[in-house]
Amino acid sequence: MRPNRLLRVGIVIMLAGPALGGVGFVAGMLHSFATIQGDAVPTPASLARGAEWSIFAPIAGILVGMIGFALAAFAVWTRKREQSQAVPAE
Repeated sequence: MRPNRLLRVGIVIMLAGPALGGVGFVAGMLHSFATIQGDAVPTPASLARGAEWSIFAPIAGILVGMIGFALAAFAVWTRKREQSQAVPAE
């Protein structure tokens, strides 16, 4: 994969990961609120599923963002290495 394309892919992954983590957090909270609204007396076990998603999704989003950052950093490093090894035309 060319460094320019790898850089674009890395940036997209870096930005999309935390955004999806935020969406997962909101979805987990909405699940918890729906459980509170639907049950007369919600139990901790019934609320645990929404809380689990509210914790898991941002962590997964941050990890995906870190992978995207690593890809983008590798692409920049590769591009700089190629530029420094290029022989100037005389």
